Amino acid sequence: MRFRGSEVQSVLFDRDLWSEHDARKWAERHGFRAHELHATDDYLRARQFDPALGRDFRTVTISEGKGIKAVLSNRNPGELGELVRTERRSGAIARLYLIGEEADDFYRYRLFLDDEEILSVLWPDTDSEELWTHIADHWLLYWELHT
Repeated sequence: MRFRGSEVQSVLFDRDLWSEHDARKWAERHGFRAHELHATDDYLRARQFDPALGRDFRTVTISEGKGIKAVLSNRNPGELGELVRTERRSGAIARLYLIGEEADDFYRYRLFLDDEEILSVLWPDTDSEELWTHIADHWLLYWELHT
């Protein structure tokens, strides 16, 4: 999600004011992903994308007095890798990117629906057709049923 020209990398909820349940509900109601919250001493953090993919981080207050902040970032150039497949699904555009080799001949792929990353996976080769079939049969169907 974009905010003031940057992307929201994380939404921070003050742990003194927010339970995990309430933070998750607020985040989802406002268009943020919150299926997994990371707890620190002071905050519950709903990551929207891996901080390794960002630059120029800054924190802004979203809701004064309610204990909600956002970490904003610009994405690093070229972070998405090579676009290997695009398909329209349920009104959204699914895009599969080959990021590169990670270890022992396994390759990192990232799947986005519109601008939201829904899957990052290691695959044993660069045959994206076989991977796409697996994703389409399982992950995209699941996504369509649960959104």
